[in-house]
Amino acid sequence: MFKLFILSCFIGALVYGQSPTMSYSHRASVGVNGSLFWELINATHITMEIHVQTTGWIGFGISPNPNMVNADIYVGWVKGCTGYITDRHATADSFPPKDTQQDIELLAASETNGWTMLKFRRQLAACETTFDRPITEDTLKLIWAYGTSDPIGTDIVAGNYHGITNRGTQNFIPLQSIPISQQTTVPGETLLTFDFVNSAFALPAVDTYYSCRLLAFPTLSSKHHIVKIEPMITSGNELYVHHMVLYICSQQTLQASSSLGTTTQCYTNLPTDFETCQGVYMAWAIGGQSFYLPREAGFSIGATGDPKFAVLEIHYDNPTIRSNVVDSSGLKLTYTPNLRANDAAMIQAGRTVFGLTHIIPPGAPAYKSYGECTQNCLESAMGTSINNITVFATLLHSHLLGKAISLKHLRGTTELKPIAVDNSYDFNFQENRYLPEYRVVKPGDSLQVVCTYNSEGKTGFTSGGLGTSNEMCLAFVFYYPQLPITNCATAPSFQLLVPYLGYSLSDLRLPTLNAYSSFAEINITSGTDAGMNVLQALNNRTWSATNIATFNNDIKNMQRDQECHKNAVTPAGVVTSLVPPPNITTAYVAPTLTCNPSTPAVTQPLQNCITGSANSLQFPYHGMLFSWLAVIMKLILP
Repeated sequence: MFKLFILSCFIGALVYGQSPTMSYSHRASVGVNGSLFWELINATHITMEIHVQTTGWIGFGISPNPNMVNADIYVGWVKGCTGYITDRHATADSFPPKDTQQDIELLAASETNGWTMLKFRRQLAACETTFDRPITEDTLKLIWAYGTSDPIGTDIVAGNYHGITNRGTQNFIPLQSIPISQQTTVPGETLLTFDFVNSAFALPAVDTYYSCRLLAFPTLSSKHHIVKIEPMITSGNELYVHHMVLYICSQQTLQASSSLGTTTQCYTNLPTDFETCQGVYMAWAIGGQSFYLPREAGFSIGATGDPKFAVLEIHYDNPTIRSNVVDSSGLKLTYTPNLRANDAAMIQAGRTVFGLTHIIPPGAPAYKSYGECTQNCLESAMGTSINNITVFATLLHSHLLGKAISLKHLRGTTELKPIAVDNSYDFNFQENRYLPEYRVVKPGDSLQVVCTYNSEGKTGFTSGGLGTSNEMCLAFVFYYPQLPITNCATAPSFQLLVPYLGYSLSDLRLPTLNAYSSFAEINITSGTDAGMNVLQALNNRTWSATNIATFNNDIKNMQRDQECHKNAVTPAGVVTSLVPPPNITTAYVAPTLTCNPSTPAVTQPLQNCITGSANSLQFPYHGMLFSWLAVIMKLILP
C-alpha cells in the first residue's frame, strides 16, 4: 500500500504539479501563484516557460518601468486542444495591441488541474525595434497579469481585464542571476550557522542612520569556510533596511569586553574597539536574496590570522522620520568544516565615498562618475605569490540618482568586455550578480566603476556620502584567492579639485572632517563668494549643458587620490596620491544584437488532448511521463 501511495504521489507531481518540461538554469517566482523558468540556449536565443495557477489567459512582459508603458508584452492561453501566444506592446496602462510582427515562438502549452503552462522561445535582440525590447544584462522589470477565463473569440480583447489583484511587477536579471544548480551547498558538507544581527535596535527618528554593532565570530578550533550568506530582515521593516556591510576587525582581542554587542552610530566618535574594523568582508543590499558561494570557494574563519570580531553596519532609510521602529535585522551565515579549494574574499571598488571629492551638478541627464581599483593597487596586493584572481560575482551600488553602472575590466591600455553592466539600475533592487563566465584578473589589469546619474530633478549639487540623498559609485567584487586588501578606490585629488573650483585652501575655513563631511561645511572667507559655503557658491553658478559636460570631462581626467588597504594597512609599493587616470587607447565595443529573420509558430496543437466539460487536461509530454512511470514501477512494485 505504501509503495502504491508513493507511485500515486509521483504521478500527481508529474501530471498536476508545476514541474517544468525541461531542466532550466534559472527560475523566478511570478507573484504567489506562478513561476518563470528560463535557459539561454545560445548567443542569440532564450527559452522561457511560465506556469500560473489559472485556466484563463496569461500575460507578462519586459518593461523599462514598473508599469505597462513601453513594455514588450506576451499574452497566451490554452483553448480546446490548442495553445496560443501573441506578441504585443503597450503605450499606456491599457489594453496592449498586437505587434505587426510576431517575434515569439510557442514550443508547448498545457492546461492541467487549474494551472496553465506556456513554453516559448524568443531572440535576445529586439526584432521589431519599435515595440520589442532586448534581453540584456540590465535589471529588467517583469510585469505579469492573468485572467480567469480564455478569450471568447480568437484573441483577447479589452474586456479580458485582469482585475485589480491578478497582476504584479518585479525585478530580475535574466543573464546574471544565480543558477538553480548553485542555489544549494555541496552535498555531504556538514553545515552550521550563526547570526550577526542588530538585536532590538530602536531606529532614531532621522531620515538616514548608519548603525554599527560589534560582534564576535564563533570560537573554532580549526579552519572553516562560510558558504552561504542569508539576509534576515525583521518582518515589517523591509522598507527601512537599505543595505548591510560586514567589516572585519584587525585586533584579536578587545580592549574593553563590554564593547562586544554594543551598537553605535557609524563614522562618528567610534569606540576604540570599533576603529580597526575597516576590512569589507561581505555585503547585502535591498532586493537581494541569499548568496551562495561557488562550490570551489568559501570565506575563511577559524584559522590563524582569521578575524575574530566584526562590525555589522546597517544603513537605515527612514524618509517618513518614524520614531517607533525597532529592528533586529542582520545576516545568517552558514559555514562548514569541510574545506573548499579556495579562500574567497570581497573588494569594495570604485569611487571613494566622501562628500569633498564626489560632487554631481544639477540638471544633468547623464553625468558620469569614475572610480578605479588601479593596476598599482592590484599588483602590489598580488605581490609575487599570486598570479591572478578569479572574479565570480559582483554587486553594483549607487543611490537615488543612479541610472546605470558598469564594472569595467582594463588590461593595460585595452578595455576588455565589462565584468558587469546595468543600464537600468534600480535603487530598490540591488542583487548579487553571478557571472556566467568567471573573469580572471591578472597583474597589469585594473578595474573601473562608472556610474551614470540623472540629476535633472535637482536644483543644487548632490554630494557623495553615506546618506540615501547622497551618492555612491561602488562595485562589491567577489573573488578568490584572497588578497591583503578589501578597499580599492580612487577619487579626484582634493588638492587639485579645490583650485579647479576657483579657490585656494587659504580662502577656506576647514572644520574637523569626518566621513559625513561635505562642501556645505566649508566656509569661504575671502573673494567674491565670501560669506557662503562652497556648496552654496557652486549652486549659484550657471550649469548649462556645455558647462556640465566640461566639468564632467575635467573631473574624469583629474589625477586621483587612492585607497588601497585592509584595515588601514596598505601593501608595499602603493602610491596613495596624484595617481593618473586610466589611459584607455582601445575601447571595448559591445557586439550588436541582431535579429535573424524567422516566422515563428504562435499556436501549438496539444498531443493526446482530452477535453471535458468542467476541466481539461493537455499533456504534450506523455512519452516522457510513461517512460519514467515504467522505471518507477520496476523499482517499487513487487
